[in-house]
Amino acid sequence: MAIGVEYLEGRRLNSITFVEDYVQFTFDGPWLTLYHWPKVSSDTDSYKLGVPGYRDALCEQIGKIVKATSVVTNEALKLEFVDGIIFESSLRDEDCVGPEAGLFSTGGSDDPLMVF
Repeated sequence: MAIGVEYLEGRRLNSITFVEDYVQFTFDGPWLTLYHWPKVSSDTDSYKLGVPGYRDALCEQIGKIVKATSVVTNEALKLEFVDGIIFESSLRDEDCVGPEAGLFSTGGSDDPLMVF
């Protein structure tokens, strides 16, 4: 049975690593790398890369638990946290800058790498 990003449900976001052209999230072992920086949204606000407060909005989720995940092939990957904040990253070809939109690993040495 393949393990997908639903493995993140119930896990705490431990850290965010900002790299020049991607961002990586770690969750108690599992990690998710996104090459298309996610939009951060709530009921009242929305932030995307380049907007003041974007990185703060991402970092405010450190320590929060993932409530739900979803992947719609060739559309988007979404992580919803228990406080209602949503990270959404495009998986559309026109938004990708390379052959992959992202990578996911459960953190286990024998577990396969999921490529979006």
